[in-house]
Amino acid sequence: GIRVPPGVQRLGFQLEIPQSGKPRTNLFRWRVREIDGEWQSANSWLLEIPSPPAGDFTLEVQAAHSDGTWDASQLTIPMTVLVPFTRSQTFFWLMAGATLAAGGAVASAISRRRITKLKAQAALAAERNRIARDMHDDVGARLSQLSFMLKSLGNDASLSDSAKREVGHITAAASEALGSLDEVVWTVNPKNDRLEALCRHLCGHATRYLAPLGIACQFESAPAWPDFGISAHVRHQVTMAFKEALQNVVKHSGASEVRLALAMEHGHFVIRVSDNGRGLPEHPEKSERSGLENMKSRLAGIGGICDIHPTAAGGTEVEMRVPAR
Repeated sequence: GIRVPPGVQRLGFQLEIPQSGKPRTNLFRWRVREIDGEWQSANSWLLEIPSPPAGDFTLEVQAAHSDGTWDASQLTIPMTVLVPFTRSQTFFWLMAGATLAAGGAVASAISRRRITKLKAQAALAAERNRIARDMHDDVGARLSQLSFMLKSLGNDASLSDSAKREVGHITAAASEALGSLDEVVWTVNPKNDRLEALCRHLCGHATRYLAPLGIACQFESAPAWPDFGISAHVRHQVTMAFKEALQNVVKHSGASEVRLALAMEHGHFVIRVSDNGRGLPEHPEKSERSGLENMKSRLAGIGGICDIHPTAAGGTEVEMRVPAR
């Protein structure tokens, strides 16, 4: 038989008929049995045919006598057209092995990268925890001591009224600094990187801020929160925007009651702060406009939105939406 290499386009066969008498036309006929099975006549001793596709075939040739009849015998030539290497089983298995090896290498690289990232996150969380603990134990303790000393000094009967007033101002500033430190410690502490912790913090701040001012606060919150992680940066921006909303209520609304609603809606953490005050002014003051813009800017920076609109009762509602990632 004949083995035809891959990529061959045409095959040529030089034939010879060992007999004296030959017909004037149709020297022989030929066919490739497996392709069409139909005989085709030829008048030239050189037979050229297109190379068949990859596979096994049989070329059959039958000579003609001088009277035009076909000889009973046939020339049979088996042919095997080889498969291109890119279509061979060897190539397939090589590609499969290479794909598996590449996939394993990529998976290993991704796994190593994830492990490295998890180690970095764990180290960062440990460092944040250390910073929060040191700030609370060192700076917090010193501020508490200073506040206590100032209060004791303010109770000194030998001080003049003006001196007592100044000491009172300094004591208040120290208390505010201690409160601000608590906020920073809360933000830095990785234990609070959960949605539930943020909700508790917002409700607690609203109570501490509004109660001394005689403003009632009603809460509406889910009984349980999904276990979503939330970064310190997002927590900080949400908290600052929330504080700005409460501050606007106290400064500009004249409200006696605030309603705080916390919910999860369509993959977003939603905060609604509603009051029963006088509503939005038609031409807000510059400071008020700046506060509203600050809230919108903070939330936009973390992919959220802030919408401020009047309520049906005439008050104002601030709605903040943050994607829960």
